[in-house]
Amino acid sequence: MGTVLEIQGGDLLLDLGQTTGVSEGARVQLWRPVRLKHPVTGKTITDRFLIGTLQIVQLRPTISLAQVVGTVTRTPAAGDVVIASGIPPAPAKKPDKPAKAASDSTYDVPSGNAPRAGDPDAAALAAMFEGLKGADPAARIDAYEKYVRASPSSRFVSVLNEEAEALRSTMVAERKDSEQKTKGEASGKGELLLAFTTPVGAVAGVPLELGMQLREEAAGAVVHLRVPKQPNYQPFPMMPMGHGYFSTVIPASALSEQRMEFFAEAATRAGETVAVVGTSTEPAELKLDPGLPDHEPAPVEKTVAVSTDFASYNGVELNDYMLQVEGMVSLRYGDAGIRALRTGFGVYSGYGGTVYELDKLGLDPRKVGLTYGYLETEVGFSYGASLIGRALVGLGEGKLSGGGHAMLRLGNDKHTNLILGGEFLGGIGARGITQLELASFWRFPMLFRVEVTNQPAGAEAKPAAGAPEEDAEEGKGVSTGAGEVGARGVFQLGWRALDTLVFSVRASYQGRNIKHSGPGVGAAVSYQW
Repeated sequence: MGTVLEIQGGDLLLDLGQTTGVSEGARVQLWRPVRLKHPVTGKTITDRFLIGTLQIVQLRPTISLAQVVGTVTRTPAAGDVVIASGIPPAPAKKPDKPAKAASDSTYDVPSGNAPRAGDPDAAALAAMFEGLKGADPAARIDAYEKYVRASPSSRFVSVLNEEAEALRSTMVAERKDSEQKTKGEASGKGELLLAFTTPVGAVAGVPLELGMQLREEAAGAVVHLRVPKQPNYQPFPMMPMGHGYFSTVIPASALSEQRMEFFAEAATRAGETVAVVGTSTEPAELKLDPGLPDHEPAPVEKTVAVSTDFASYNGVELNDYMLQVEGMVSLRYGDAGIRALRTGFGVYSGYGGTVYELDKLGLDPRKVGLTYGYLETEVGFSYGASLIGRALVGLGEGKLSGGGHAMLRLGNDKHTNLILGGEFLGGIGARGITQLELASFWRFPMLFRVEVTNQPAGAEAKPAAGAPEEDAEEGKGVSTGAGEVGARGVFQLGWRALDTLVFSVRASYQGRNIKHSGPGVGAAVSYQW
């Protein structure tokens, strides 16, 4: 067996030389090798098909020149296979006998290759090929190697060695493909799923959070839930929580029975869907207790936090800035009804005035401040909507003052949510707030916030009734007007050092106009148990 090395015009350069047993004038068959992957099974198929006949026109020690005889079904190309086993030169006088049809077996002696009389090597080879009809590649390799060991001086030794090596390579490739396919088929429950426990003690009519850990090949997951014997499942997409963790909350309305059926699917990055918990035909069972009276109340989540926030509205001038420090204790009960109660204290201090007084007239900024305590409650209308209200009272510049804020939260505070609302602080000013809290990355919670505010000097300074004249004299040269409305953008990045401990840093930029603006920084730490 040889190979077409190169095509030069009408001549084909072959790697068949004098040592391979061919002679000038001999006819050889030209085969086209094929290696492809089955589109359904994925198995690699290796074979070849006959495309024509060549005649050796010049023979050298290691190579030969051949030309096409008759017609070919494909244009010859470098890499085509040449089979020369026992093919004699073309007869000079008598016409060729009709050739037999080519064998269906790739490894049989090609048609027209009947051994010459008095050629025992060719006869033995023909007999071996006849006995190998229908044999598997391993049996063929064994037969070829036995023949080579028994007849080391045969001119067919190199051809049989090459054929055995080609079969062996094909077997190795097919084995690898089979192993890869088997591994791919097994990449289901045992491969993608790392951790999942069916909840025990869940209560009918109460929201239920489900979580699982998947391998990094997983791009998403969905939980499908239904009442037993119902034909359709209700899907609940799971949100990525970082490091292969996915979570979803089943709302109370979907948990109406004491026994539910579910299965979970994971989607790979290649777009395949794999069942990781149960299947649609063999779902897992979720047992729910009938109600809360038979159980202890849900545990109350407790949180303590401290935060600080600094913002300069006029760069390094430090004549329009605020510094706020807050401490907070929170008790979280559940998603519906009274969701959370929070209380704490804060210190707000700063300097400010109008842009005209500070930048044009060069007046000194007015000092403002408020030390306060507050009480806050969050009421959940549903799992994904709640209202936050805060009332505060404190002392500012020696006077009793108060304030508060009202916020609407869209989404759940434990997951990604959006907050819209406004705040008023007596003697300080007001601000409107839009805040997006991202929980997509469990280890790194993030916050984006936009404020529109006239703080810190958002209220006009008025002299107290009956104040001494010396106080009025002392106040000359100080800004008294209410600060203009400015805008502020804030980004906060947290790091969950422990499951219950989060450290955060924030950066901001704010200003009244393009020339009256500056940066800000902040930090926070919270602990939950």
